Amino acid sequence: KVATMASSKPELVYFDIQGRGFPIRLAFTCGKIEFKDTRLSFPEFKKLKESGAFPFGQVPVLNLDGKQITQGDAIMRYVCSKGGLIPSDPIQALRVDEICTALNDITAPLTFTIVPHKYGMPPWPTDKKEFMAVRKNLNDKVIPNILSGVEKLVASSGFAVGGKLSMADLMIFSVATSLTAGYIDGIDKKILSPFPKLSAICKLVSEQPAVKACVKVEEEAAKARKAKK
Repeated sequence: KVATMASSKPELVYFDIQGRGFPIRLAFTCGKIEFKDTRLSFPEFKKLKESGAFPFGQVPVLNLDGKQITQGDAIMRYVCSKGGLIPSDPIQALRVDEICTALNDITAPLTFTIVPHKYGMPPWPTDKKEFMAVRKNLNDKVIPNILSGVEKLVASSGFAVGGKLSMADLMIFSVATSLTAGYIDGIDKKILSPFPKLSAICKLVSEQPAVKACVKVEEEAAKARKAKK
C-alpha cells in the first residue's frame, strides 16, 4: 500500500549526493510515499540560490501543494509521520526525537568544518593544520561521546525504539553511513565499531528491502557523477 500525503506528489529538492537528503529519501521510500526526487548540481543550486529560490539559501526543501517547506529536520519528521515511522506511543516518540536530536550534535560540527562561512567564520587556512586538528577532536572525543550516549538510549536488540523501524533507525543508519564511508577526512571509518547495538541497528536497517532500493539509487547516482568527470 502506498501512503497518501497530499493532492500532488511532493518534491524533494537537494543536491545529487547523499548528505542531508539521504535520510529524507529513505523516509519517503520506507514510508511507501511517492515523491519527486529533484537532484541539483552545484552550479544549478548556485543559480537558484542567487535568484532567491530558497528562503534560507540552502537545501533540502520540500515543495508540497504549492508551498515550499524548509529545514531538513522538519521535513524528515513530517515525512516520517506520514509514512508510519513515528511511534504512536508518545513516550516512544519522545525517545525517537531524543535520539535524532542527539545525532544532530554529530552532523552540526561536521557541517561547520565543511562550510564554516555558514556560521560566520572565515575559510580554513590553506595548510589545513587547524582544520585537521578540529576533525581529530571530533573523531577522538566529540563523536564517540555522542555515539556512546545514543548506544545507551536504543533498545537492547532489534530496532532502536518500539520494536519496529522508525525515524531513529533511519537517522542512525544515515549518520553511520556518512561516518564510515571514508570520504570525511580525519574521521575513522571504524568509528562505529565500539558500539555493538548501533552497529546491529545499521545492519538490520540495511537489510530492509526499501532501504536496499534507496541505497541502490544512491549508488547509481554516484556512478553517474563519476562517469561525468
